[in-house]
Amino acid sequence: MPGTDDYTRAYLTQAGQALAGPRAAPWRCACGVKTILVVEGQAAVREMVSIALGRQGHSVIQAAEAAEALAVVVCTDRPIHLVVADLLLPRGSARALVEGLIELGLNLPVLYLSDYEEPPPNLPGNPVRVLSKPFDLARFDLEVAELLGH
Repeated sequence: MPGTDDYTRAYLTQAGQALAGPRAAPWRCACGVKTILVVEGQAAVREMVSIALGRQGHSVIQAAEAAEALAVVVCTDRPIHLVVADLLLPRGSARALVEGLIELGLNLPVLYLSDYEEPPPNLPGNPVRVLSKPFDLARFDLEVAELLGH
């Protein structure tokens, strides 16, 4: 993985092993298929999260930064049910992204991914959860299910 630091490499190795590990059957969210916007600057993390959501049966829209995500949301005809976004994005922030979505009339549930132990206060979204990196996929699945109301 050229261009990744040791922390990211270890995190992705752990996540990759969890994704590749044996499971009786893919876990499916009881809430049915939902469309989830994943906004993460690191391509490998974005892909890992998208694969995990796909295994739950969800449809995923990916973006690498806030402006790209807003443009995709404006252009899509699919309803967005949840936003999963890294707090720190290239050329922007998840806070600015979610505030932009609210301005578009989309006050969505948001799962913020954070490298910090203490997240910033008053993050926008309805409702909001913060998941500190690195995280295990079982915890991620639980947070997604709870934010989707199931």
